[in-house]
Amino acid sequence: MPCSFKSKNGEYCVNVNSRHSSKGHQNSKGKIIGSGSHQSNGFRIQGFRNRFKNLIKGWLTTMEDQLQSSIGQAAEGSKASQTQLQKLHKDIMTDFYKKFESGSRVVSHWACLCCLMNSPEHALPCAHILCSDCAESFGTREDDATLTLTSCPLHENDKTWRRAYRIRLKPDFAGVRILSLDGYVGS
Repeated sequence: MPCSFKSKNGEYCVNVNSRHSSKGHQNSKGKIIGSGSHQSNGFRIQGFRNRFKNLIKGWLTTMEDQLQSSIGQAAEGSKASQTQLQKLHKDIMTDFYKKFESGSRVVSHWACLCCLMNSPEHALPCAHILCSDCAESFGTREDDATLTLTSCPLHENDKTWRRAYRIRLKPDFAGVRILSLDGYVGS
């Protein structure tokens, strides 16, 4: 766990116990902000495990209640329920990434940060990468093979792009295509 030291001007020490040097407390830029050894914040995983499970269950129950009230009378699986689900998902993501000051600071090339389930496939101008399902959820269809996004769903409120970004989708039943250039070029 990071040191719990806080300087007079509000900066926190970022050193963990094993990296806490004899220099003292340091901020994220390596500047010394105080003297002393590592200060434990008293956190213990054993005491937090059950509380964490209850927090997750409560959050999921709240989300389910929000979804049920927003869908209302719409039939499950209908276009109206799908639109409401996407809106709720976008609202939750926006709120979540605001806690990082901006979603633009969070990047992963291993998982789609929009759904955390699928492999990312479509790189956006902001360096985030979305899976096809999320691109379709948050984009506007131009035709069978093209989507348009005007902003990244991970930090939609930060800024919109100057131009709409187009994503070309592979047709549903198309296989993987590999360009192979064979031949000998010599003199």
